[in-house]
Amino acid sequence: MRPRRWPDHLPPWISLTALVATGLFSFTECCAMGVPLLLAAVCQRARIGLGSWRRPLELLAVAILLALILARAGLLLSLVLLIHVLCGIRLALPRGTAQRRQVLLMAFLSFLVAAMGLPAADFALWGLLWAAAAATTLADQAWEAPGGHLPLRPILAWTVGTALLAGLCFVSLPRADSPSGTGMWTLRRLGGSLAFPESLELSGRGPIRGQEATVLRVVPSSPDASARKHTSEHLALLRGRTLETFSEGRWEVWPGTPARRGLRRVPPDSPSPGELEFRLEPTADGLIPLPYGLLTLRSPHGRPLGPQAGGAMGWELLPRRASSLAVLMEGEALEREELSAGRRALLTRTDSSADPARLWSLRVAPDPQAPRSLARALEAELRTYTYTLDNPSGTATDPMRDFLERSRAGHCEYFASAMAAALRTRRVPARVVLGYRLGPWIAGPDYWLVSQREAHAWVEFHDDATQMWVVADPTPLGAEETGSALSGWLRLVRDALSFHWDRYVVRFSGEDQVAGLRMVQSLAMDMGVFGTRHAAVLSASGLILLLLGGLMLWVWRLRTSAFGGIPELAPLLQRVQRVCPPAPGETLRDWLERLGERYPACRDELQALADQVEDAVYGSSDRESLLKAVRHTTRNLSGKAVPPKDNRG
Repeated sequence: MRPRRWPDHLPPWISLTALVATGLFSFTECCAMGVPLLLAAVCQRARIGLGSWRRPLELLAVAILLALILARAGLLLSLVLLIHVLCGIRLALPRGTAQRRQVLLMAFLSFLVAAMGLPAADFALWGLLWAAAAATTLADQAWEAPGGHLPLRPILAWTVGTALLAGLCFVSLPRADSPSGTGMWTLRRLGGSLAFPESLELSGRGPIRGQEATVLRVVPSSPDASARKHTSEHLALLRGRTLETFSEGRWEVWPGTPARRGLRRVPPDSPSPGELEFRLEPTADGLIPLPYGLLTLRSPHGRPLGPQAGGAMGWELLPRRASSLAVLMEGEALEREELSAGRRALLTRTDSSADPARLWSLRVAPDPQAPRSLARALEAELRTYTYTLDNPSGTATDPMRDFLERSRAGHCEYFASAMAAALRTRRVPARVVLGYRLGPWIAGPDYWLVSQREAHAWVEFHDDATQMWVVADPTPLGAEETGSALSGWLRLVRDALSFHWDRYVVRFSGEDQVAGLRMVQSLAMDMGVFGTRHAAVLSASGLILLLLGGLMLWVWRLRTSAFGGIPELAPLLQRVQRVCPPAPGETLRDWLERLGERYPACRDELQALADQVEDAVYGSSDRESLLKAVRHTTRNLSGKAVPPKDNRG
């Protein structure tokens, strides 16, 4: 591997950090993208030659691609991961000018993906940084060639073309804040894979595997223990979508379900109403699980809320990154609804598939009872059953009958479906609710974690006496606590790390920066010093500083790239830079001869090095051997140099 090619690593790392700032990918996914680049840097730092491993590394890239396809990682994630794997392999292998440009091209493709998720201001900053990194890499490639010089025109043309192409992609690709997506990937597909189902059916299903994907984190304004206990009681069930149509053992969403009452939405600019922050991960449907009671909601800028199917509440524009929702719980009243004749007929409609539930309910409560008394009796009976994800009744001909009469075991959907169907057969309006139970409390970051493990189903029935919907949860308590203690602990630690990553890296680069900029701008305007002219001066100052930094890099590179830009001489040049620097117009052999006068003990070795350099540059000598010779000579330059015979140093 040739020395002094660290600039090749700069564009991929800038592209990766830009991807991190978008929030399109999770903490684990970003780490997976950075591992190939980190390993390539380690290989270069340790001078590990992997030229003989080229074919196995190429086969490894193919295996990773097949693994991503089998894991159904998604087109966008698979593409970005593959780009970083190929980029890391190319950086780890010996590379010439053509291979170095391949690295630059792959880094540019990664940066284009970042353009899909960066806001306009952030994209301008990252685009400027990436163009500077690309210019540095191209300059290094030009200087490395014999007789190399500063390629101002090619670099200027290339970086301008890069900026124009990136800007075109930035405008044409779907944005995170746009109402609809165009092109290859739509916002819905980028939003996420988690979603509330619009139907529930018990038949034809084997064992269910628990999922651990994070759905949301509930962050209280105060971590006080007593207040936390009170709050957790009202967050026990987070309501998502209701299923009101029942036919042939299948529950489905009814399009006419009225929007949830008791929800008040306030503008994003209003003071924060919340005692809670709901930090929601992106989903494919944008539905938001919310607690019962009277709530005041404040969504962030660009994220309007609206009613969704099944009486749910959700984002009108699907987010592609985690979004915050401020929630204030103002009351504990249940939802009130006066049922019309049509609504009552819908909510009590059953067919022959509900006969097992009717017979079971008559065995449990044979006498006519009020809705609340009947529901409590059925709920108490079901709580004597066993919760399991093995789904012993899933493959039965009549799953509900098998669950109630034989297995007496199942997951929450069996409990909710059986109870709701039984209530309907007794002329009590009932429906199935899909949502989540409140997950564990994560100390340190101080939030409640809600993941797919807490996905839950329960029942709401209508009490005619109060005209209210009453909640009934027939699933046994603590049923979701499955898995080993070690795996549960590791899951909580991993999520805490992800929370810190989202809060202090991804989110800081977005929401906190915008809030800080607004605060600074507001203070400056109050002082009467902020305006268009000042903004232009600040922007120009930043650009000048960037250009000066690039100029200093070029000057430094020129000082260490004398004699035709031979990179193998860099260790020797750095060692004697202050003692005996090359003079203007001095040839390599003259300089080495003068250096031999300063270090008489190494004079013969320096003369031999001059011959070896000429063989490597103009002949067929191996440059790897030249590098070893330069390092050996540099180590031998020990002791104090003798004074110079002239004024050249």
